[in-house]
Amino acid sequence: MLMQTMEERTAHERVDELKEQMNQRFDLVDARFDLVDKRFDDVSAEFRRIDSRFERVEVEIRSLRGEMKSETGGLRGEIGELRASVESMQRNMLYGFMTLVGIIAGFQVF
Repeated sequence: MLMQTMEERTAHERVDELKEQMNQRFDLVDARFDLVDKRFDDVSAEFRRIDSRFERVEVEIRSLRGEMKSETGGLRGEIGELRASVESMQRNMLYGFMTLVGIIAGFQVF
C-alpha cells in the first residue's frame, strides 16, 4: 500500500538526488571553512600588528634604559660633588664654631 503512494523512482534517480544533496552539504561545509579561514587570516593579521607594536615598545624600553643609565651616571657624579660640598661646609662650620668658642673663652679669661 505504501509503495503505491510513493513516487516510483529508479535507483539511478535516487542516487543522483543523494549525490546532489551531498554536493550541497559539501558546498555548505566549504563555505564554512572559507569563513573560518578568513577569520584565521584576520586573527593572524591582528597578531602580526600586535607583535610589531610590542617590538616597537621593546625598542623604546631599551632606549629609555640607555638614557636612564647615562643620566644615573651623571646624577652619581653630582651626588659625589654635593657630598664633598657638604663635608667642606661641615668642616667650615666646625672651624667657625671652634673659633667662636675660642673667642668666647678668650673674653672670659679677661
